[in-house]
Amino acid sequence: MSVIDMATYSYNMVLDDKGFSSKLKDAESSLDGFSMKGNSLGGFLKGSLKAGLIGAGASVAALAGTVTAAGVNFDRMKEQSQIAWQTLLGGSKQATKMINDLQVMAAKTPFSFESADKAAKLLKSMGFSAKEIIPDLKTLGDATAAVGGSQEDLEGVATAIGQMNAKQKVSAEEINLLSRSLVKAA
Repeated sequence: MSVIDMATYSYNMVLDDKGFSSKLKDAESSLDGFSMKGNSLGGFLKGSLKAGLIGAGASVAALAGTVTAAGVNFDRMKEQSQIAWQTLLGGSKQATKMINDLQVMAAKTPFSFESADKAAKLLKSMGFSAKEIIPDLKTLGDATAAVGGSQEDLEGVATAIGQMNAKQKVSAEEINLLSRSLVKAA
């Protein structure tokens, strides 16, 4: 199992437009020869192509910015999760293991890491042991996914099960919460 050092985790994105610029110049020179009824069709096409390609380049740059922002937000969320799990489990090593286990589990389900992490913290705060969290959360996730449940539904199911565990009894409140989370999804 790999361990991620949260303090040094980073990535680089490089956008190389050398080939793009070269092909744009080739297209411009190919269009220079066209003419129609005294007007330069080549000039019109060249301007239109250039505007379209510049727009496409701007879209790629915007997408790269969005991807970078999402990566930074995910890194920030994981750092906060690391701190929370250190508090809940009493150590950095245990926290890193829990986060890695949650990432593996979330990758095999329709639920995001963030949602699985939140549901796992709910279970831990309501008395589940660290060893119980992943297998129990997987079962809850499978049940929620089987009826087409959402991230929010998974959190509702985890809350209901966690409350039942904490109280050591089942009440109408938890049954209602389960039915709201699972029946509306079905």
